[in-house]
Amino acid sequence: MSRDPLTARLLGLLSEPALMVTPDGGVLAWNAAARVMLGRGDAVPASVHELAADAGTVAPLLVRMSGATSALGSLTLRHEDGTALRFKVEGGVAALGTDGRPQQLLLRLRPSADERSPLPVLRRQIETLNREIRRRHAVEADLRASEERFRHLAETLPQLVWTASADGRIDYRNRRWHAFTGLDDGASGKQWINLLHPQDRKAALARWRHAVESGSALETELRLRGADGTYHWFLARAVPTGGPAGAAGRWLGSLTDISEIAAARETLARGREELELLVRKRTEQLAASNRFLEREVEQRRRTQEALEARERELRASEARYRAFFENSDEALFLLDALPDGRIEVGATNPAHARITGLPADMAAGRDPRDLWPSPAAEELVAQVRACVAAGRPLRFEQVMELPGGRRELETILVPVPEQGMQGTRILGSARDVTEQRRAEATLRQAQKMEAVGQLTGGVAHDFNNLLQVIWSSLELLDRELAEGSTGRRQLASARDAVERGKRLNGQLLAFARRQPLAPVGVALKKVLDDIVELLRRTLGERIRIETALAEDLWPVLVDRTQLENALLNLAVNARDAMGGEGLLRITAANRTVGAAGGELEPGSYVELAVEDSGCGMPPEVLARVFEPFFTTKAEGQGTGLGLSMVYGFVKQSKGQVTIDSSPGRGTTVRLALPRGSTLAEPAAPFLADATGGRERILLVEDNEAVREAVAELLRMLGYELEQAAGGEQALAILEAGLEVDLLFTDVMMPGALDGGELARRARLLRPGLAVLFSSGHAGASLLRDGRLEPGVTLLNKPYGAAELDLKIREALAASAGRAGAARPRLLVVEDDVLILLDLVQSLEAAGFEVEEAASAAQAREVLERVPVAALVTDLRLPDGCGEELAAAARRRIPALPVVFATGGDTVELLRRQAGTPVRVLAKPYRNEELLRSLAELGVG
Repeated sequence: MSRDPLTARLLGLLSEPALMVTPDGGVLAWNAAARVMLGRGDAVPASVHELAADAGTVAPLLVRMSGATSALGSLTLRHEDGTALRFKVEGGVAALGTDGRPQQLLLRLRPSADERSPLPVLRRQIETLNREIRRRHAVEADLRASEERFRHLAETLPQLVWTASADGRIDYRNRRWHAFTGLDDGASGKQWINLLHPQDRKAALARWRHAVESGSALETELRLRGADGTYHWFLARAVPTGGPAGAAGRWLGSLTDISEIAAARETLARGREELELLVRKRTEQLAASNRFLEREVEQRRRTQEALEARERELRASEARYRAFFENSDEALFLLDALPDGRIEVGATNPAHARITGLPADMAAGRDPRDLWPSPAAEELVAQVRACVAAGRPLRFEQVMELPGGRRELETILVPVPEQGMQGTRILGSARDVTEQRRAEATLRQAQKMEAVGQLTGGVAHDFNNLLQVIWSSLELLDRELAEGSTGRRQLASARDAVERGKRLNGQLLAFARRQPLAPVGVALKKVLDDIVELLRRTLGERIRIETALAEDLWPVLVDRTQLENALLNLAVNARDAMGGEGLLRITAANRTVGAAGGELEPGSYVELAVEDSGCGMPPEVLARVFEPFFTTKAEGQGTGLGLSMVYGFVKQSKGQVTIDSSPGRGTTVRLALPRGSTLAEPAAPFLADATGGRERILLVEDNEAVREAVAELLRMLGYELEQAAGGEQALAILEAGLEVDLLFTDVMMPGALDGGELARRARLLRPGLAVLFSSGHAGASLLRDGRLEPGVTLLNKPYGAAELDLKIREALAASAGRAGAARPRLLVVEDDVLILLDLVQSLEAAGFEVEEAASAAQAREVLERVPVAALVTDLRLPDGCGEELAAAARRRIPALPVVFATGGDTVELLRRQAGTPVRVLAKPYRNEELLRSLAELGVG
């Protein structure tokens, strides 16, 4: 260690050996060349005397040097290994004290010209070593500049960027990583594993190990916990960047937050392997003089290896930067804002060319306004200048008309310091958010329509209650007025008004998807053949109707009546749009929807299109056509509910409706209807005379006005009557032992018991009890997939005496038919004897015949011997699987209802059994739950 640091730094500038000493020989400092020449360590010797081979020669030399600023002499010094080395000494006084006497002497050592001395050789080697060291410093400076550019790029990107080693230890994270995770630089390099979602951790680590072992790129989606404790979905990507001799020893990665896409699903990479430079340790200096040259050569070799490692690191850093720039999914570009005000394009990546349609080789060196379309280019230039003026990143969105169409881009501009550059360099990143914005708009529209539908359904329900009171009152007044009287004529007008209100309310319920449907397999060609003839008569001769139907058209699973109403609504709208004259074209074709079907579930559909040659609609009208009561027709010419009804019917039928229209080009409405498996036979209507009866009816209605009006109708028809204002009161009446022939209940009622739950519990008390439901719209408890549950008899409000009496007789007849039918036979498969005995007793008490089996083999023997109405089986059997048994049973009895009992994942089981009549019970379950599941399957 030098005693005088300043003097040591000055001596370090000299390439030849030099010492700074006091006049009495004390050493103040010496440089590296002197230390290397004499084979010494970093410690400064106390005096020149201990370095001299002959201490007596030192004093005369110092006296000579003290008397002049430049003097010559010679001196023999001793190498660390004992070798005597002769030097020529040039030096003199370097500094004077306050008293004017010499205070510091500079001694510059030059090796003797004696060829036998090793000093000239050593000097040449030292000079070579100095050149290598300077070259290494230059390479290190280039490496630091490259790393700085990479760091600037990583810190300005919107992704979470990192590097890691093959063992998963992260050594670099950009600021977005720290902002999201909340972890600082001191956190463990493997702490990221604790941030993985528990369900993703095993798979993510397995993919990482596979990528490391195979040397292939990694791309996967996973969830990562942020600083606020919430998990975000990320698209993780990592690529091997190359290690020594080309080995994949390091990884570069990025994480792109794709939580907002959801819909829609699914943006970017996770993983960048850190690059760790292994610094080799110094070797001990050799002691023996005969190994002096070997030691210097070894040191040179080590220096050369370190230099090559630095060069490889520099190349790897440049490769990382280029790989990230070239392979990013976002459009990256460099812009140079020059001092004269011009802006030039520096470079663009392939993603930029892909998104904008502008070739990358055409962009460099040009003004952005020559490349990008206006006015987007002008906006970009203005934002670049604002970024330069602000000296900080700017984010903005713009709409560009590109060769591939109109796109919305989210752009980030970041000023990047560039040493020695005239002007400012801007790094830009543009992300195409067109689909994201479109998905957001679609979601907002769907939420709006759902909210309007819920509001509409509630209004329609209350409105039907009001109409029911009016209708019942009109029926009662009609019995009291004389035939042909003025009052009877006025009642007829009032009835017509109620009928119109009922139809209007039906359209509201169709939009709100609250109407009960009766979907069956319908031959669309037959429906269209029938309705086209009706349309020709309805629309008039000036409307020309054409049809184009595929020959192999599939049946559709819809309510035929509602389909015909929808087609009639569309045809009438088309006639009005064409002003009573034009072409109406109806087409139908089969369509298969894959996994990327948008709103439609994957499957088979028939697409029905109704196209007119009318005036078309502007975008602001097209955006609202499905809203209830929205119409462009004149006052009194339309309710605004036609398309709303079509929308609700198609949605409730698990289909999709879309409209294409523009002013002057007509309108096309497309209905995607689900495919039906088989054509349904027309159901025979229930026929009975509406003459009343003497049965006792329990009327349950929470609306007092409706209850009193309907009670009068029932009394007028001759029925005995008990009344209840809600489900709890009705259940109490039944539990008290009152005998009734029919339960007539509203569906939607306040409290814990709605109509569906009341009926279920009433039938547990009175098996076989006839039930008739009434409602302003069918509640969720009566509907499954938009249709009435099997065996449900429903009377929609408002209704008259004749309709009421007909439905009462139908419900009573249905109950009598069930009571007289043979008891359903069930096959119960359970290997636990105690559970099996309990199930058999419970099911027999509920009116079922039960066949028992303790294994899959016994169950197959039963199936070969007798037919069964349903299968109740444990999922895990001693000799097989319950699902395999169910499949075998359905090969014998197609569409056989099955109830599975399992202690495992019920959701996954339901997914596998989708499309079959099935219920799943999670163990342990109560016998009441089993009976309810059988009832839901229509067994019992």
